[in-house]
Amino acid sequence: MTVLARRITWGAALLVLSAALYTVLPLSAKKGDIKVGVVDLTKVLSAHPKGAALEKINIKYQPQLKALSTTIQALEKKGTLLTSKEKQTLNVAKTDAAALSSKYQKEAAPFLKGMQEELTGLVKATAEKQGFGIVMDREIAKRVIVYANETAVDLTDETIKNIKK
Repeated sequence: MTVLARRITWGAALLVLSAALYTVLPLSAKKGDIKVGVVDLTKVLSAHPKGAALEKINIKYQPQLKALSTTIQALEKKGTLLTSKEKQTLNVAKTDAAALSSKYQKEAAPFLKGMQEELTGLVKATAEKQGFGIVMDREIAKRVIVYANETAVDLTDETIKNIKK
């Protein structure tokens, strides 16, 4: 599976886990000093025992979702120049993609829910142990932080060590 495909597949899980981290971790620290860290949730998810089961679900749905996405993007590029047959193909592809995505989410939800709570707890425990007040998902941090000394703030490996396999 390509890196891009894996990122797309794990996207929903990371969004849910990132949101959970923001609500669980305290935003206060002594005298206004807040230590900020990052964690690679994709790597942590992969290291989790349930990660293999979730990966099987991803492998099951990813090729079809990717093919539908490619079809939709190609047809949408044509814009108003679509023939009636192409419009029909586009509508069918969108309907199929929505149905398949829904099916994927239903199948993955039980794994994600349990993992979300556990991984949030693991990240929180690691952060508190090392004195971090805020921890962000690495992928989100890359988009919003201009500079960070990643080796000094990365909690990924420490979090993975705390997973009970």
